[in-house]
Amino acid sequence: MLKHIYAVYITQFRRIFFNNFVWRYISAKQIQDFFLLAASVLFALFISGFFFITFLAYLIIFSVFNLILVRFKEQVGRKIFFAFVIVFLVLILALFKYSSFLTSGINLLADSGFSSTISRFTPLGISYITFQLISYFADVNSKRIEPEKSTINFLLYILYFPKLLSGPIERGASFLHQLKHTYNFDYKIFLNGLKIFIWGFFLKSVIADRLIESVDKVFFSPSDFSSFQVFISAIFFTIQLYTDFAGYTFMALGTSAMLGIKLTNNFRAPFFSKSISEFWTRWHITLSSWLRDYIFLPLSIKMSRTFENRNNFLNNENFIYAFASIVTMSICGLWHGTKITMLLWGVLHGLFLSIGFITKKQRKKIVKKLFKDKNNPALKIFRTILVLTLIIFSFVFFRSDTPDKAFSVIHSIFRPWTSFDLSGLFFIGVDTYIALTTIAFMIIVETIYYRRNLSDGSYEIHNTLNIPVIILLIILITLFGKFGATDFIYFKF
Repeated sequence: MLKHIYAVYITQFRRIFFNNFVWRYISAKQIQDFFLLAASVLFALFISGFFFITFLAYLIIFSVFNLILVRFKEQVGRKIFFAFVIVFLVLILALFKYSSFLTSGINLLADSGFSSTISRFTPLGISYITFQLISYFADVNSKRIEPEKSTINFLLYILYFPKLLSGPIERGASFLHQLKHTYNFDYKIFLNGLKIFIWGFFLKSVIADRLIESVDKVFFSPSDFSSFQVFISAIFFTIQLYTDFAGYTFMALGTSAMLGIKLTNNFRAPFFSKSISEFWTRWHITLSSWLRDYIFLPLSIKMSRTFENRNNFLNNENFIYAFASIVTMSICGLWHGTKITMLLWGVLHGLFLSIGFITKKQRKKIVKKLFKDKNNPALKIFRTILVLTLIIFSFVFFRSDTPDKAFSVIHSIFRPWTSFDLSGLFFIGVDTYIALTTIAFMIIVETIYYRRNLSDGSYEIHNTLNIPVIILLIILITLFGKFGATDFIYFKF
């Protein structure tokens, strides 16, 4: 009886306190939006400093473009203006992000000493913002959504601080819809957001930042290490990249959930994928879905319609898929950076996707003969290991500054394996065991999440993070966390 009275009391107290007191003075929707926008502007100002001026100019230009689009009623004129905005967005991205690369190319061809300082003024998070705005204007043009009439909401769509630096790349339909409703505090959503934030902080501070030392040492001079150590460091980089980026994403998702806005999950246990195509439905989900919807599908459809009356290889679905995949993933690589290794990484994934599609029928026949059942556990394990091997191989190029360095790492892996000692990877020997133990813990949590999410698509990572797990995470962060070690890897993209 006392427990029942206590539960009722607590429920009523939360409702009265949070709904009628905490939000009493900011219950008006406009004030809530203004509060979020002010916090986002201050965050951007703090991060970018003097270069916020460039960012401010960028915001003003595209806010004006949006207002023009709101008032454009004539369809032909609207389409022309849409084309202008898209071209302008791409040119701005190329100008800021690729000016140094283009300048180097001009100097090489013309033997000149021209230098460019434009990249120093690059607006914060321009790669993410550009893709986000392209999707917004494209969706408005195709009438999937109406243009946003509220300038505050439009600015929040661009500036919202949890996703500003490294995404997720939110679509206008899902994000702007949430801004049209007054936020009412929800204890469960807040608690789930806190749990997700703690999980992300664990991935970044305990695992990602601990692996930096090993990865940097080996990739700098792979010839100084044994083949086994180079191989392990290649695996470590894949894990480092995942825990660094997923760590940021989960912290962004958690922070946003506590503020009452749901962001799109970017990662769903990608290392359990059974194919490269499945991997890209689990890794950097908002980027891969953007590439699919705004590059791959339009290009594939355009090619199919252009070549439908031809009786040669151009009208072959395998050729169209392979061409569109390689183009799309090459753009994905260049979006990440101007290094040739980034382009090679993208091309590799385009080839992996193409080979997977072209050999699909043949592989089904082989599986049917050898295993009879595609759900055979041995087959699943084999496919997972094969995909992981391809992913690790490709990320060697992602990590390396030049193709020569990438091939040096790969060559080192294929030297004779004479030693299986890991002690030289870390300056402090105990760090090896801390890294391996915490990685094992992450794998256990992700395995539980993956298996439950397979049977129930609505099952999210916070459901796995019960109170004992959260307590253990806090203990591990306190004991083994490396605080303030480095920035997030994806900040530079």
